Amino acid sequence: MIPVRSPDFICPLEPDYLVENLGAGVMERVKLRGYAGYEAINFADGRRSVYDITQAVAAEYGPQNLRDVSEFFSVLAEAGLFSLKK
Repeated sequence: MIPVRSPDFICPLEPDYLVENLGAGVMERVKLRGYAGYEAINFADGRRSVYDITQAVAAEYGPQNLRDVSEFFSVLAEAGLFSLKK
């Protein structure tokens, strides 16, 4: 799965945006937060897979859970900030 940023999405990601668009419970799904989440977005260039992004974030911030990174991008896709291609 390869996350592709929406041309309308300009960083930084505000958590309130996700809550406003997807409801209060969305933050329970988002385990990747802070600098790790910020860097995951930066590494998402439309060519790197979720696995590649997980490895890149882990190199900077320590071990990351692939499922957490995948769910992070799934939530961003639901919010219209990214699309996911295979």
